[in-house]
Amino acid sequence: MENDQLSPPDITSLLMKHKTNIKTTLNAVNIGIIQSFDAAKQTATIKVAIKVVRDVKPDGTKTLTEHPLLLKVPVMMLFGGNSFLSMPIVAGDTCILLFNDRDIDNWLVNGGSQIPNSRRTHDISDAIAIVGLRDFQHSITDYLTGGIRLQFAGNSKIDLTNNAINSLAALFTHTGNVKVVGDVRIEGGLTVTGTVTGISGGGFDVNTDITQATGKVLKAGNGATGTFNIVTVADGIVTGGS
Repeated sequence: MENDQLSPPDITSLLMKHKTNIKTTLNAVNIGIIQSFDAAKQTATIKVAIKVVRDVKPDGTKTLTEHPLLLKVPVMMLFGGNSFLSMPIVAGDTCILLFNDRDIDNWLVNGGSQIPNSRRTHDISDAIAIVGLRDFQHSITDYLTGGIRLQFAGNSKIDLTNNAINSLAALFTHTGNVKVVGDVRIEGGLTVTGTVTGISGGGFDVNTDITQATGKVLKAGNGATGTFNIVTVADGIVTGGS
């Protein structure tokens, strides 16, 4: 009786299987769905969108499992120095998940240069989120191709184009001084709380009616001389008109 001979291992198949095992267990980049957002710490609880294939049967049936929820994931914000751009991140927003090479626990708590808190490598516990990735079902419908658009919901937006800045809002509020070099055109009403003063050497021309509010007085400064519609003022004193 002949001895059964074992076939030598196929080194190529072994290497390919080992390569596949490494790739399927290594965390590098994934897609996440925001479950909740902590605005104070800029961290989020995130669900991983792509499920894990645990097993494939001979008939092709796949056994799928979910990743555990990722907790306290730092969310990247655009900033430089003391300046930043913040967005109202809400549940359902999608993001890119990057998995750091090493444990980020110490860095996340203390910042600066830190040593790893464990021997974790490419672990799902060390995710970083970049919010903004969108699937085809939620593409931006009014994407501006000829400029830069900053938009909040559908109610307010600012468009920066090649030769114009266009804004849309129910109310525009600015705190501080405003300096305009050039002409200003107002199509609509103008309400001023305070004093309107012409710059020395210049003037302030109004090509429309001026309505005097109840209890208010139209005044000319000392030394002023000029004609305002049907009222004549000389040295601050009304000298004629009806």
